[in-house]
Amino acid sequence: ADGDRLVALRRRAEADARLCFTLKLGDQESEEQAAAALAEAARQHYEEEAKRARGSLARQASTSDRAVRYAVKTAHYAEYAGDMAGAAKYFAAAYSALEGQRGGGERSS
Repeated sequence: ADGDRLVALRRRAEADARLCFTLKLGDQESEEQAAAALAEAARQHYEEEAKRARGSLARQASTSDRAVRYAVKTAHYAEYAGDMAGAAKYFAAAYSALEGQRGGGERSS
């Protein structure tokens, strides 16, 4: 009955089946499984968002404001996904685009 109830709630909420599970409070193994499932779901989410943002960045590269926005967004998603090299690459791209907007990186006092 509890399983049917969970399925009905998941369908009504239009939630992904891999993100719905039951948790027995006070059960160490159940808590560890839940933590692992949530960590994996978060990792997958940020990887998918980074891919989507990279695609948007490629499509919007002609507009410098949007290029900066999407570079920063992609860098954040990469950072959350644990891809520090990718995050650094996109933060550097955002910085370069901002320098380009300021006329080659001249500093004002």
